[in-house]
Amino acid sequence: MKNKKPIFYSLVMMFLLSSCGPKDNRISVAIGMWPETQQTQDVAMFNVWKERFESDYPEYKIVAQPYQYDQTTVAANAMSGTLPTIFQTYFTEPRMLIKNQYIRAVTDIVQELDYYDDMEISMRHTLEDDEGNLYGVPRDGYGFGVLMNLKTLNFYGLIEGDYTTHDYQLYDGENNPLYPTTYQELLELGASLSEVSGGSVNGTIFYSANRQGGWLLSNLSWAFGAELQVEETGNWRGNLATEEVVNTLLYLQDLKNSGALPQDKNVFTYNDWYNYIGSRVGFVFAGNDVIQNAVTQAQVDRRDLAFIPMPEGPEGQYSLYGGTPFVFARNASDNQVRGALKFLEYMGRSPKLTDNSRLAMTEGKETSKAKNEPILPSIRPWTNSDYNEFADQLDDEYVNINMEYFKDFYDTIDNLKHAEEPYFAQEMYDLLDQAVLESLRNPYRSGEEIMNQLVTLNSQFNRLFD
Repeated sequence: MKNKKPIFYSLVMMFLLSSCGPKDNRISVAIGMWPETQQTQDVAMFNVWKERFESDYPEYKIVAQPYQYDQTTVAANAMSGTLPTIFQTYFTEPRMLIKNQYIRAVTDIVQELDYYDDMEISMRHTLEDDEGNLYGVPRDGYGFGVLMNLKTLNFYGLIEGDYTTHDYQLYDGENNPLYPTTYQELLELGASLSEVSGGSVNGTIFYSANRQGGWLLSNLSWAFGAELQVEETGNWRGNLATEEVVNTLLYLQDLKNSGALPQDKNVFTYNDWYNYIGSRVGFVFAGNDVIQNAVTQAQVDRRDLAFIPMPEGPEGQYSLYGGTPFVFARNASDNQVRGALKFLEYMGRSPKLTDNSRLAMTEGKETSKAKNEPILPSIRPWTNSDYNEFADQLDDEYVNINMEYFKDFYDTIDNLKHAEEPYFAQEMYDLLDQAVLESLRNPYRSGEEIMNQLVTLNSQFNRLFD
């Protein structure tokens, strides 16, 4: 029997051989907005961007780390140091993320790369603390509007035109809108659709869970004259228990009682709208940034879609204006942040118009086109003219919806936009969900009953300010 070398000897040799291999001393940058594996076309596009970037900046290594922001888990991720270098969140979140030190300031590096002054100012303010320190950069914005299925409304005789040719009449001979411009008109349209369809199609749905009921209710409340947060002697407080909020909830109950809303279900989330817009409702409240879901998820022909401004209420007309920023993990080094910001150029997401950014912006449009997505103009995060002129050129070439049915939204959004409430917005939405759901379940509540609930909710909300 031959002598065998001890296992220990083999293990030592394996270790020595492996330790002699080349070391990767590059700076790793984990990209949280990397698409999920099943999004094969998007992954392929990101890999191209990664290859270009690493070729130009060999000191960096781009690491795919798909990350879906979740308020309930971000604390654990931050404390354990497992957040990606750069990731997406919502414009309601920076104050909380800053306060809890989950993300880091990037002011100096953003200024060094000459991004700071090109940032849309209201988005920039949302990403700053009270001392003016900047904690992120914007990806894009969205505004709330009303997405209409013109085919459904035309089929039931509520919009003039011909759905077989996708030709609809949204304006009269003097260019006045024939679509609903007030909340009362919207209610009447929804009630009429439910009536003429025999209840098989409703007007719309109203979100009531996952903080999305309070999110939508806040937009309507502003139009009814509400100020949901007020500053008193230098301190901010919740202001949910007012006649204006009561009147908004009474309007919601009118929607329910008129038949404009489904009668057999009360709990809806934002993920439900595209399941209903195909054939079960005539219109939905949505942001312009998700309209593609009507086509990709509900198979609505994009030629049958219109997106109109949020209606006017008794005290004004507003569109909730939010969006998506890129923020940076608190443990990210300056070099990692610098690399992540430079990678945005290779994604077409920086204000700098270079050969790489032009190419990436075009590739993004081509990928959307290949996926047969509706391509709409975006609400831009950057203000410099050369960036926006090129973005306009791409819109002229790639936008594939009938802009006649979308133009009023884009023409008015700058005048109608209303930022989300400044403090604890997500917690406020969570509490207002309860008021929305109760009004849907018990749509004959009196104003006094509604006020009693709001007093309780407002007291709970104000504990967050103490």
